[in-house]
Amino acid sequence: MGKSQLVKSKTISTVRKINNVKLINKKQTKLLKRGKIKPQNIGRKFSTTRPTLKRNRMERETKENKIEVEEKGDAENLDNYQNDGLEDVIEMIDKDDLEYIKMQGKTRNPLSFTSHIFPRQSKQEQNDWNSVSNTSSEEEEEYEKKPRKSFEGETEVKHLLPIKDKYGIIPKMTVVTNKKVDEEVSICVMKDIAGESEVNGEQKQSEVKRQLSLVELYAERQKKLHERRQKIGLLASSVVENPEENLRNLKELVLLMGEKDPEIFLSSRKLAALSLLEIFRDILPSYKIRLPTQKEKEQRVKKDVKKLRDFEERLLRLYKHYLERLEVMLLPLTCKRKRKAQRNENNISCAKERAQHQLVLVSVKCFCDLLVTHPEFNFRENIIYLLIPLMANRNSAISEMCCETIQKVFRSDKLGETSLLILKQMSKMMKGRNYEVPPQVVQTFLSLNIRECDLKSQEETNEKNTSNKNQPILSRKERKRRKKMMHLEKELLEAEAEENKAKKGRFQTDILNQIFFLYFKILKNKAKSPILTPVLEGISKFAHLINIEFFDDLVSCFSELIEKGELDGNEMLLCIHTVFTVLSGQGVALNIDPQRFYSYLYRTLLLVNAGKTAAHMPILFKCLDVMLLKRKKQLTHHRVLAFLKRLCTVSLQTSHEGTLGILAVVRTMMQSHKQADILLDPESSGGSGVYLPTLEDPEHCNASATALWELKFLQRHYHPVVVEYTNHILHGCPIQGKGHLSPTLAAESPVSLLQQYETSLMKLNPQLSKSKKVHNVRKHHLLTSSESLISLYSNILEHSDDLTLKKVSTLKS
Repeated sequence: MGKSQLVKSKTISTVRKINNVKLINKKQTKLLKRGKIKPQNIGRKFSTTRPTLKRNRMERETKENKIEVEEKGDAENLDNYQNDGLEDVIEMIDKDDLEYIKMQGKTRNPLSFTSHIFPRQSKQEQNDWNSVSNTSSEEEEEYEKKPRKSFEGETEVKHLLPIKDKYGIIPKMTVVTNKKVDEEVSICVMKDIAGESEVNGEQKQSEVKRQLSLVELYAERQKKLHERRQKIGLLASSVVENPEENLRNLKELVLLMGEKDPEIFLSSRKLAALSLLEIFRDILPSYKIRLPTQKEKEQRVKKDVKKLRDFEERLLRLYKHYLERLEVMLLPLTCKRKRKAQRNENNISCAKERAQHQLVLVSVKCFCDLLVTHPEFNFRENIIYLLIPLMANRNSAISEMCCETIQKVFRSDKLGETSLLILKQMSKMMKGRNYEVPPQVVQTFLSLNIRECDLKSQEETNEKNTSNKNQPILSRKERKRRKKMMHLEKELLEAEAEENKAKKGRFQTDILNQIFFLYFKILKNKAKSPILTPVLEGISKFAHLINIEFFDDLVSCFSELIEKGELDGNEMLLCIHTVFTVLSGQGVALNIDPQRFYSYLYRTLLLVNAGKTAAHMPILFKCLDVMLLKRKKQLTHHRVLAFLKRLCTVSLQTSHEGTLGILAVVRTMMQSHKQADILLDPESSGGSGVYLPTLEDPEHCNASATALWELKFLQRHYHPVVVEYTNHILHGCPIQGKGHLSPTLAAESPVSLLQQYETSLMKLNPQLSKSKKVHNVRKHHLLTSSESLISLYSNILEHSDDLTLKKVSTLKS
């Protein structure tokens, strides 16, 4: 213990001396840099410290040598003690094991157990062993540097070019999936499995096919279908009963739309889609769901509000999945990748296409019903985007279904927002097809519920745009005051429910702009197309809402169309009706002479008959009402007589309902123009000259020189109401007495008479009385023309020459 304390005290004193030397050296270097000390005096002070450092080194080396000698002595004692017991063990070990132990002993610690069994090796052998160990260590390092694969063989690391940064080089690598190994392993496994179970599987399938007959297969399919129907019914009823708690069942129904069982996939998908349609029609709210923002979610709310938000969010998500499933069912209609030749060759593909067609019809029906029942709910833009192109589809069932849906939406839309969205999409579709669409697409515009147009708002906006340039520059206070006043006015309008009226007016003006843009584009470019008829019908319906600036151009355009002679009777009547509806409203202020259109109508009246043109009667009566009855003060005497004569002539070639409508027009004209009674008296000569029925101008046809002799033929008509009307006109249209009409019949308009007495159902109204039977009719035997000709030919052949025979043969031929 004493020695150790002395050694410690010495070491502490030496450390203190070294620290003092360091401090002295630092001071000397500072003084040298400042130039206060000369460099000669430094060596003397450093020389005093060097011998002390050497002594310390010598002491340490002697201590280490003493420890090594002691360890060697211990090792020799251990060798002598262990060699006696190990000699017997070495004799029992094999030669190969001894060599392995020798190799291991070379690398062991000299104090280990195995190092004392074998003698020490020479220096040359140790150098050889070290070279071998170095090469193995180099190989290990190379192996460690190589990129490793995962144990499962799924991924592989690929080294890329490194990135050099200010801190150094950053290595970069990616993981590459080793697909080849997976494919090879899977192919081998599948081959092994197939090789074992191929024979057994074929035998089992053949046994099942042999065992099950066609009736059993059908019964099994019906059983599966019954179970699926029962499941769908239970899920649907649970959702309808309590949708907030049983909304998870709705998810199961949506998943059933992806049925993959080949026996019942068609029926189950259709049932699931239609049942979900009925559920969503009942569950969906009439308003648009707005999902809360992130800030709103972080705010504290009541439990009921949170519950309602969660329900609406889940409902909206499921509704979106349902629409996506319906869109997938609609894909075969939009994607036309297969050719008709391939379809006809394979019977399987034809059956598959039939199934796809049924699913397409179901999906279109679901989309249409959802748009009709919930036109303001979420995703209505997506449904409109899908349905509008199908309106022009070649399949008549799909196009009719879509057109009827759009018509229903137009009729039920009170505000006009949904109608405007549909019209914008329709204009894009028609423009993309170069306005080559079926007439029923354009005919849907007639169902629009537009009664008023906010023309004042248009004028105000135009005035604002022009007056913005001339407005004075306002100060900041005045601008703030104006904003506050506008905000107050808006709140007052909301309280008085006037904002909806302003919105409605704006939407209706935008709708009219879209419609008339399409109409004028078709009139300009597609005058010969079949969609001209619905275009003219639409212009005649909305003509009172057209701006006065377009009237002159419209009238000139319609007159050019009629003069070209490319229009049929119905289209000519529509053009005439449109012109007069334009002139009867705001066009009264315009100085436009419609005389040429009277001549067009006078000319087209003869085209109307009981055949194909019988469908033109409604538009004909509208034209007569606008041109002759409502504008009676602007008609001349000669024009009235000419039209009365032409109408009575046309009444002989129309059916009884058309004749009744024409006689109603004649009756009102005779009552409003008393001077027309001259046509009822055939003996009086109302005018000089001859009546010219083929002349197209009603002013110069000289109708006053004729009489209404057609009424005498109508007195013998088969229909009793026609006879009653004819007698009423011949007696001078009296209100009471002989020849007067019943009040109900006198109050009917021409269009109502046409609808009331129509024969589309092959029934007369009223029914005719049965005719009397004729008995004991003598039958006279008369020679027919063929028999008389044969006898004549025989007489000629007997008394004729060869030349006459030739002439007769030519006559026979």
